[in-house]
Amino acid sequence: MKAKGQSPNGVKTKEPVTAKLPQNYPWKSPRFNLRDDFPRNLPHLQPIGKSFPPQPCLVDGHQDEFFRQFDLHENGLLQLIDQLVAWLEKAATGQLNNAAHGWEPVLRAGVSNSITLNAAYCRQLVRPSGGISILSGRYLKSSKADEPQFFLSADANKVPLKKDKTDIFTARATGDYSSGNTVVAVVSPPKLPTGKPRLESGHYAEDIENFSDILARSDQLGCHASIQSLLTNISSYFDKAYLNQRVPVGLIFCVRRPFKLAGMETDIELIPYIFEIFPSDERKSILEGGGSSKAYPAAQIDAISKELLCSVSGTKMPPRTAILGCGSVGSKAAFHLARTGGTITSVSDSDYFGAHNMARHALVRDDLGGQKANEIAKELATLDQTPLTYAADILTGLSTDDGRKTIVPPKTQLILNTTASLGVREALCRWKPKFRKARISEIALFGHGEAGIMLLEAPEGNPNLCDLMASFHSEKISPAAFKLLHDREFGLTEVQIGQGCHSASMPMSDMRLSTLTATMVEELLELNGSSTNEGKIVFGFRNGSDRLNTKWATWTVPAFEVIPIAGSDEWTLRVSKAVLERIRTEMEACPGIETGGVIVGTCSARLRTICVVDTIPAPEDSERSAAKFVLGKKGLKKAIERRFQESGEKLLDLGTWHSHVVEVGPSSLDWTTAADLAKGRPPPSVLLIATPT
Repeated sequence: MKAKGQSPNGVKTKEPVTAKLPQNYPWKSPRFNLRDDFPRNLPHLQPIGKSFPPQPCLVDGHQDEFFRQFDLHENGLLQLIDQLVAWLEKAATGQLNNAAHGWEPVLRAGVSNSITLNAAYCRQLVRPSGGISILSGRYLKSSKADEPQFFLSADANKVPLKKDKTDIFTARATGDYSSGNTVVAVVSPPKLPTGKPRLESGHYAEDIENFSDILARSDQLGCHASIQSLLTNISSYFDKAYLNQRVPVGLIFCVRRPFKLAGMETDIELIPYIFEIFPSDERKSILEGGGSSKAYPAAQIDAISKELLCSVSGTKMPPRTAILGCGSVGSKAAFHLARTGGTITSVSDSDYFGAHNMARHALVRDDLGGQKANEIAKELATLDQTPLTYAADILTGLSTDDGRKTIVPPKTQLILNTTASLGVREALCRWKPKFRKARISEIALFGHGEAGIMLLEAPEGNPNLCDLMASFHSEKISPAAFKLLHDREFGLTEVQIGQGCHSASMPMSDMRLSTLTATMVEELLELNGSSTNEGKIVFGFRNGSDRLNTKWATWTVPAFEVIPIAGSDEWTLRVSKAVLERIRTEMEACPGIETGGVIVGTCSARLRTICVVDTIPAPEDSERSAAKFVLGKKGLKKAIERRFQESGEKLLDLGTWHSHVVEVGPSSLDWTTAADLAKGRPPPSVLLIATPT
């Protein structure tokens, strides 16, 4: 190549380069212009019209930012020159594009015009035999600068260019701006005469300036007939009609490359342009200047989609989630999930917006009074979401088939309860797993936003939310965390929001609420995606005045043993694995004799459930023998009261347990003891018997 003075693609041994220093140098970097006749059919060339000298793209990203990262601008200049030398070497040897890295799409850096569309949908429109698809769209045009700027947006639906559809092209102007409806044409090249798909393995000079250039490009791609058909159909649409304003039209060439595009899983490149039609009442052509009518390169911007949001977030696709509660926590959780590409199947809340909600809600509204569920659904629509809304009492809804189908639509994979309502929690626990396919979780904040808890049921619903909350209250936590959870100073505080009325709310900043909620939603997605059949508890709290020190703890909760209670009206006992292991350990320590103790936990009359998560050892004056166990009394009341206080007054004395040394159920003495026990305490209480197996 050196002997000939140039490479086969036209790059010379010595290349003249002009560096243009901008007026505000060194705040902006120099621009490097190549000779006017430098080959333009190379990748990594800026999309500049043939009226201007070609410019190479030297860095991945913004060249000005690359230049400014060096403290000495002379150093930045030398770094750019090094990049320029490397660029010319690769251009000469054909290494600006390679299969290992992926096909380099046509550059659009610095292009001020754009077409926003669903790229995946456009690629689905590519036909093996070629052709053209017309998408409805909208536009905004700015005429403030020397060159107009165009912003087009295409819908993911095709429209016919029929005269009776009067809303396909519209226009309205206000000052330097005009806007309205238009179309975006998606053009796919036809097959080769051999019947094989058309592959474009070369780069074309990206110097299009007018419609004649568009036609020339369509000739190169084999799409000339499609472009002529597009122009004919637009002209027919305006037959005997006019619109005395210029309207931009989008054009997307779908070009199949020999290998996948860089960083993508497709070999179809979308190359967009914009041209203007002028259907005036005195026109000779739909194009004001015929072939000389200006055409503009445009950047293709991906439209909002779940796939795009998931890709940008760098996460796995979140589960399809139903949100129960659209307050501050629920609204933030809904948008965190939606912005990572998850589908929000429904949002439920009966409450209305008030001015005080704006302090930390995800939404901001000028006109107050709308229902939270409906308003969140409207906002989520901008993130490619179409959730169902349930704007009535959630407890009532969960008790009916129609309500459940709206609150938790079919195909929902995760239910997130953010209501902070014990009633809703219990209603979800009452909902039998066989009637739902979704996993249930809960997020709540405490202590003025200084503490938060996340509960995640096992996939089969055992343990459930109530089991998990009871298990959490049985855990030993630090005094600082205990105060945030249980001290009345940090509990729900009545915040005055109007004269003569109040609301049970918790004073906290939006920053604090957002921080805890985001962390717990992120952990929820991680735990939900793991292959575990156990329940999870995540608890976090800020340690004192150190705002940068939030401590987190996680507990795994195995399935509870579920036992029907004899002599009751369909009540059940739910016993944690930790309690069962403790009972077995105590039995092994007392071989051949009966032993026992006190069981501790929670009780729900609505669920007809007693949940046991802890035990209190038998007092020292208890009697153990092969025939019976008699629970002592020495220090027992104090031990029960102490455990009650240690749990934040959440865990109650529920009754007793004792062992049998043989495989027999309750004896007559056991029934008598149970009856005597019931006389001396408010119902319900339980007597649990553990046999050897």
